Amino acid sequence: HAAASMIAQRLSILSCQICRSWLRSLSSNAGSLATSLRSHACGQLSSSLAGQPATLCGWLARLRNRGQFALLRDRYGTVQVVPANPAARAALRSAPLESTLQVSGLVQLRPERDRNPSMPTGEIELVADTVTVMGPVANEAVPLLPQNADRGMSETRLKYRHLALRSDSMQCRLELRSSLLHSLRRFLVEQHRFVELETPTLFRATPGGAREFVVPARLHRGRGERCQGYSLVQSPQQLKQLLMMAGFDRYFQLARCYRDESGRPDRQPEFTQLDLEMSFADDSDIRPLVEAALLAAWPTDFNGERLPRPPSQPFQRISYADAMLRYGTDKPDTRFGLTAQRWTLPSSVTVVGFRVSADELTDGRQLTLPSVDALRQALAESPLAAGWQLSDGKTFRNETLVGLADCCGVADDDLVLHGPESQIGSQVAAARLALHSALVSTGSLPALDWRDWRLIWVDQFPLFEADNDSNSRLRSCHHPFTAPVPEHLDGLLSGELPPAEMIGRHFDLVCNGCELGGGSVRIHDPRLQKLVLEKVLGLDPEPMRHLIEALGHGAPPHVGIALGVDRLVSLLTGADCIADCMAFPKTQEGRCLLSGAPALIDANTLDYYRLRPAAEQTDCSN
Repeated sequence: HAAASMIAQRLSILSCQICRSWLRSLSSNAGSLATSLRSHACGQLSSSLAGQPATLCGWLARLRNRGQFALLRDRYGTVQVVPANPAARAALRSAPLESTLQVSGLVQLRPERDRNPSMPTGEIELVADTVTVMGPVANEAVPLLPQNADRGMSETRLKYRHLALRSDSMQCRLELRSSLLHSLRRFLVEQHRFVELETPTLFRATPGGAREFVVPARLHRGRGERCQGYSLVQSPQQLKQLLMMAGFDRYFQLARCYRDESGRPDRQPEFTQLDLEMSFADDSDIRPLVEAALLAAWPTDFNGERLPRPPSQPFQRISYADAMLRYGTDKPDTRFGLTAQRWTLPSSVTVVGFRVSADELTDGRQLTLPSVDALRQALAESPLAAGWQLSDGKTFRNETLVGLADCCGVADDDLVLHGPESQIGSQVAAARLALHSALVSTGSLPALDWRDWRLIWVDQFPLFEADNDSNSRLRSCHHPFTAPVPEHLDGLLSGELPPAEMIGRHFDLVCNGCELGGGSVRIHDPRLQKLVLEKVLGLDPEPMRHLIEALGHGAPPHVGIALGVDRLVSLLTGADCIADCMAFPKTQEGRCLLSGAPALIDANTLDYYRLRPAAEQTDCSN
């Protein structure tokens, strides 16, 4: 076990050298990294410095041969340290892994036989005269070694986040994130004269949106007064619209947003979005701008590998109706086909399904009965494909579906996954993914490449939809500030066009089945805004009075979009979830395992804000 552990640790360190080389290339143009405590960063040492003194600071990553050799690591790379005297050797041997060290000595070339071409600093080593433990490990061993951070339990990685962040993979992702945001800022400010403005995170609750976090306020705590508080903004929506009315015609910010929603791999209770708004413009202006911004900021490499460029402008477009018809979702993954088709049988039954022809399979291979049986087994084990039927590649034996072959033109060696639309129409997207996964698992289709980015715009969304929480009410598909398409404006104002039939000027940017962002042309008429809130959605317009009033003070036509930064970084780095692209994420339940938040509120604080546990109060004013 000890030998296996040592081999795994060595492979992990060697596999990280590509990433360290990438970080070193970033630092090579960043100016001097020298401070009062170090002369160089670990990754800066090279054969050109042979014979020169150097002082390094970093973490003890590896100790070999009872202190004869050590690896010292910092953000910029790893270097081999060789103690020059017994005192330096003793200091290395006594320091637990991940101790913070300061090492001073001479840079020298390694013997030819000891050089490591896979290591950026593999030609040299630091012969250390002095080794100082600057930050010892208190309990002889850290609970998580960075080289094991990607293999450990997720709870451990979150609880000891500072240790997980020392790993090469996390540092590479966060370096890329920083570089991406810097490039986006430069593009918007220097090339398109956007102004970066911060807006408050403490604001008033927005009706018709996601559930918001509430922050009690100590103001107006007089006896008998109702409790007051702020809401953490779920987006700067109203505030950025107010900036348009203030005359800042091109605004952006990297906005922190908060939503009290159930957890998913692509959600966090607090996240970052690139928020944009433009005056005297519409979607034909902002969509090309977003495309150009992404292409300008798109990283060229990550973790030592070249990243391919996404397709050039303009990005593909698809309507909401077409996306739902062909893919069963408004966030389609277009890296593979398997688009849904619908056939009406002679019995007047409408069947929805997916046809896989032999020429679509890997290397043009034919389906054999064993491969069909394996596919059927894979689908049977997937809850996403429940209720669907799979043909055997030869013939339909179900008499009620005997006409399907003629309707869809299937031939021998074609495969059809099908079901009655009345029963499984809402499962089209899930069944498509399950079928593709099953075909990949049986070797019939190649696996998807996370670097094959397919960016598409989805537009022409319904303006309103039924509210699942109320059978009699509608809700906005995007938000209540979205304008209708021009041809539906008169119908909305007059009430002649049913709201359920209206199309909004809303558009989403989707990549590989993930919604990267959403935007819309905004309502800039105060009468229309009040009508939508009050008459169509049945909401009290009073909480929005400030916005409606501002719209009446000469509001320009404006359009905006918000892009999810965390989701974008996860796509660019192949991360499984956005938590791997954030410094300090929370669990899907919204807990911070590092600090233990959210924590119980002590009695004094509850009393200060005149709050009581729900079981003890019925009226907030008591």
